[in-house]
Amino acid sequence: MAIGDSRCRGVGFPVAKKPSNAAAAPSHPLAAATRYPRRLIGCALGRNPHLQVRRNQWLLDSIIFFIPQLLRFVDKCKGLPIAIVCIGRLLSFKSANLLEWENVYRNLEMQFTNNYILDMNIILKVSLEDLPHNMKNCFLYCSMFPENYVMQRKWLVRLWIAEGFIEESEHKTLEEVAEDYLTELINRCLLVEVKRNESGYIDDFQMHDIFRVLALSKAREENFCFVLDYTKTHLIGKARRLSIQRGDISQIAENVPHLRSLLVFHNSLSFNSLRLFARSVKLLSVLNLQDSSIESLPNDVFDLFNLRFLGLRRTNIAYISRSIGRLQNLVVLDAWKSKIMNLPEEIIRLSKLTHLIVTVKPVITSMNFVPSVGIPAPTGLWSLGCLQTLLLMEASSEMVFYLGALVNLRSFRISKVQGRHCAKLFVAITNMFHLVRLGIHANDNQEVLQLEALKPSPLLQKLILQGALDKESLPQFFMSISKLKSLTILRLVWSKLDEEDFYYLEELQQLVKLQLYDAYNGKRLSFQATSFPKLRILKIWGAPHLSLIKIERGAMSSMVDLKLLLCPELKLLPRGIEHVTTLEEMTLDSTAEELVGRVRKKNEARISHVKRVYVGFIRNGELAAERIQ
Repeated sequence: MAIGDSRCRGVGFPVAKKPSNAAAAPSHPLAAATRYPRRLIGCALGRNPHLQVRRNQWLLDSIIFFIPQLLRFVDKCKGLPIAIVCIGRLLSFKSANLLEWENVYRNLEMQFTNNYILDMNIILKVSLEDLPHNMKNCFLYCSMFPENYVMQRKWLVRLWIAEGFIEESEHKTLEEVAEDYLTELINRCLLVEVKRNESGYIDDFQMHDIFRVLALSKAREENFCFVLDYTKTHLIGKARRLSIQRGDISQIAENVPHLRSLLVFHNSLSFNSLRLFARSVKLLSVLNLQDSSIESLPNDVFDLFNLRFLGLRRTNIAYISRSIGRLQNLVVLDAWKSKIMNLPEEIIRLSKLTHLIVTVKPVITSMNFVPSVGIPAPTGLWSLGCLQTLLLMEASSEMVFYLGALVNLRSFRISKVQGRHCAKLFVAITNMFHLVRLGIHANDNQEVLQLEALKPSPLLQKLILQGALDKESLPQFFMSISKLKSLTILRLVWSKLDEEDFYYLEELQQLVKLQLYDAYNGKRLSFQATSFPKLRILKIWGAPHLSLIKIERGAMSSMVDLKLLLCPELKLLPRGIEHVTTLEEMTLDSTAEELVGRVRKKNEARISHVKRVYVGFIRNGELAAERIQ
């Protein structure tokens, strides 16, 4: 990420034109002083509520009062935007008085040199000294990921917890405390926000490349972690955490018995090298093999008594040994999109298990939507009372009967649900008072879900319903979930909705994202004038009979992204699309050829206001997209 990268826009300073040298400064520091003070003021004053009360004359007086001091800081930053915004954020956590700001300035001045990179190191050092110890550990941990790596919130939060960086809070879960840490690090500009989800939560983020280099140096100095370079294996020393992005680990196994964590990225890890490593490193608490090529786990891994996090995401591992029952301290088993088809019953011995994620990567042979595949639930799984995340397990009569014991679940998805399961399953779900994300997958596209007894938690934010929906209970069901004010994401799959059913769906005024996957069978789809005022994303994937979409003026007044896929009868753009002035992106794929042709030729003036228009096509057997405007 370059210093003037557009990803820095959200942190309060203008994007500089990218210089030929990433660390180059303007010709004179005063150039920065005249260019950036307003943004530095925004960073430094914007967080303090007392300086936001009156934003007119009083704020102007405050700015004039602080400008001389702010210009001194800008001068010290030598025109580096990332330095300016970092100091600005640092000041925002101090009291708004000149004495405290003067102390920060003197601290920097005593340490500054004329070397830009060294000075950035000093800024980072001062920023880290201002962090609580655990939050500092969370920041340094992010340097273990490859350069420009996009980190995902939920996954990283679980790693932080497994590492022991997060402390209990009386009124918050460990996950909530960790997310507060993440928000704080982004507010301080030590991490850069990449993407927020539809609920406004930060989903993806990165570490600035300059900060990563400096953080790695600091981490190495403190024996916190080391990113392995096979030309410098002797520098591993007493580092407690190791990141490997290429090469083999067998040659260093005997030299790191003190190691606590191993993160592997896109690595050609072999069975034998992992076996040697597990035999030598007995204190390991985190083992993340995500995206590695390994196909099976040696039994030695299950002798790692301290192991708290086992990450098998997107690996080719297909089998988990019964020896997993020995991992008594395991908190997270993450095998999302792996090849595991069964779990041994011994997993119910893992009384501390909090997140159990096992989904099978589906085989995609066409453009049709292919849902994730679940696995059978081991007998007695419901005895794991600490579970907060459980996906994706297959339903059985026994499972749905005992499922209500898992009252701490916050994220739950279940597959192969049959009509006879619904009553007991939905009673169990009613007992899950903390549930935030829920997915119910029917056995097949003909199975009808009887929804009248489904009364999810008021905290529910995301709901996935996969299966035909009982027509008689639909009006009452949509009315009941319209009262869930936190529900912002709804995905319907195989629902067999028609125009009348969709009318009831419009009761969900709070939706921000709506996905209809092989869910709409009607010929016409109408959006009434006041419908979906908060909806930002609409995705219709597979509507074989849909030939007309009508959008009344005022409908979907917040829409930014519209995707229409596999709608072969759709020959015209949605009527009234020109009224959706907020629309920024539109994708058409496998709609009628005449519609695609007109859009390609830019003959559709009604979407001239849309910034990005894509037309999909198949290239070498895979889905691709062409940007039209």
